[in-house]
Amino acid sequence: MTIDHLPAASEMDDSASETKSAIARDIKHTMDDLMWRSFAMGATVLKQYEMTLQQALALGAIVRLGPDVDMGSMSEATLLAPSTTTSVVDRLVQRGFASRSPHPTDRRRVLVNATRNGEYLAREIEEQDLNAFLWMSRQLSNHDLDMIHSAFRHLLKELVSLKPGDFAPGARHARRSSPPKSSG
Repeated sequence: MTIDHLPAASEMDDSASETKSAIARDIKHTMDDLMWRSFAMGATVLKQYEMTLQQALALGAIVRLGPDVDMGSMSEATLLAPSTTTSVVDRLVQRGFASRSPHPTDRRRVLVNATRNGEYLAREIEEQDLNAFLWMSRQLSNHDLDMIHSAFRHLLKELVSLKPGDFAPGARHARRSSPPKSSG
C-alpha cells in the first residue's frame, strides 16, 4: 500500500478519524522533539571526542558492518551522499579511527575498516547512548517498554516497506482508496 492509497480522513468515521489523527499528530510531534533533542545531546557528547554526528554515525556503521565495508554500503547505512561519506571517512582516517584499503578484486572500490582506537571509541559512544536511554526510561515499567518497542517495530516495518515514489509531489492530493476503474 502506498501513501496515495491510504484511506483519506474523510473515508473514516469522523470521531474515530479525528481522535486517531490527533493522537498520531501528537506522537509524531513528540518523536520529532525526541529526535532533535537526542541529536542536540549527542552533538554535545561528541564534542568531548571532537567528532561530528556524521563522523560518529560513519564510525558506528564501519564497526557494525565491518570488516571491509565498501563506501557504497557506508553511504547507504548512514544515508549520507557518497561525496559526504568520502570526506567523513577521510576525517576518520586522519584521526586514526579508520583505515582504507583497496578492494582485492575491484580496483575502483575502496574498503574501510575501524582501527582498534575506532572500535574502542564506537563502543564507548554506544555505551553512553545506552546509558542515556536507560536513564530516560528509568521510570517506565517493563510492560510499557515492551509496548513502546512493539509499536516502534511496527512503525519501522511500515516505514521500510515504503518506496521513494510513495512520496511523489502532490501524492497527498491524489489519494485514492482504490485504483480508478477503466471504462470499457
